[in-house]
Amino acid sequence: MKKTVLILIDACRHDYLNRGITPFLDTLKKSGEYTKKIIPGNGFCERAEIFTGKKPSDTGFFTAIDYSANRKQNAGIARTLDFLAFILKLLPFRLLEKIVRRLLWEYSIKTAHPMHPQKIPLNLIKYFSLTEDYTDMREKGVLGYDSVFDYMRSRRLKFFYDSFTALNLPSRGNDQDRLNLVMDNAKEDFSLYLVYIGNLDAVGHKYGPSSYEINNAIQKMDEQLNNFSKEFSSINPEAEYIFLGDHGMTDVRSTVDVDRVLKLEMRQYGLKLGVDYIYFLDSTLMRVWIFDIDRKNEIMRSISENSILKSKGKFIHEDDATLLEIPVNDNSADIIWWANLGVMISPDFFHKKVENIKGMHGYFNIHDDSKGFCIDTRTTGVVESDDITSVYSKIIRSL
Repeated sequence: MKKTVLILIDACRHDYLNRGITPFLDTLKKSGEYTKKIIPGNGFCERAEIFTGKKPSDTGFFTAIDYSANRKQNAGIARTLDFLAFILKLLPFRLLEKIVRRLLWEYSIKTAHPMHPQKIPLNLIKYFSLTEDYTDMREKGVLGYDSVFDYMRSRRLKFFYDSFTALNLPSRGNDQDRLNLVMDNAKEDFSLYLVYIGNLDAVGHKYGPSSYEINNAIQKMDEQLNNFSKEFSSINPEAEYIFLGDHGMTDVRSTVDVDRVLKLEMRQYGLKLGVDYIYFLDSTLMRVWIFDIDRKNEIMRSISENSILKSKGKFIHEDDATLLEIPVNDNSADIIWWANLGVMISPDFFHKKVENIKGMHGYFNIHDDSKGFCIDTRTTGVVESDDITSVYSKIIRSL
């Protein structure tokens, strides 16, 4: 039967394929359809774009974790989180915090809508939920548009997802483990196999995209994919492949303590966190929701004039959101600040030891550093650049 393997290589920047260290993918660049630069949407929800062919402004999926008033935890859980936050403030031991967060994740995966607590302050977790992964995206209609999964179900085609990734699912091991899962099921009647390759993302964050270590990881990945495709094609000679670098990575050149800046601003107004305002810190993005209606405009004006934030990034207004094709809705933050290329928020809600972070992504997609690539073995040609939403059509045409 006809089979397609989509291999998503997380944070494989487009020019990684220009370093002369990817002989396998270099061969496919010449024999398949090679899109030199894949442009992700602005934000952090590339998988929703891939599986629906729609932009963040269409789906509403912008960041991986977002504020949602109608998705708060129940009152009992909220009180428990507030209590744990109080205990950790009294006993600020790193090991204790790790244990608490691990137990929270173990509890969460047993609920209908799991979310890892990451480094989110415990008294803020109740305000946030996952977005594209709030519900299993394989389910009918959950992405707001007909997805690849909806299309396949309507045609009674089966897909293999165990080798992929989602923030609401436990880890499936390392890259080789996931490739092995595919091989274990290579003879089954799946029309589409989804594979997640994550090592370049991990190495890029730790050492940076210009490092010796990332070049070693790129070489290993190329060899790994070569061996896998040979083995899979020996069982399924007609198999086609889509290799996708979903976005890029850039070297971290400076950091900014947005947490401290924001709290100093709020302190001058006597605002209480969790009562008058909340905030979320992605590695390159600050979002603030202000509940003090009477002083909202004054507070927003004061923060937008902060000299540190103005020098390190850009405040996003509604007109900017339209140009950036990001959603604006009732839950949208009152303040959105985006870091300049190479600037990282430190600390953020995912990292504490930012001195160990040498590479980051999540910057504006106009930067070449932010772009990935795509190779589709089903057809031939060279495309200079295309949006990541185009991958949806590639998948559909391959089935």
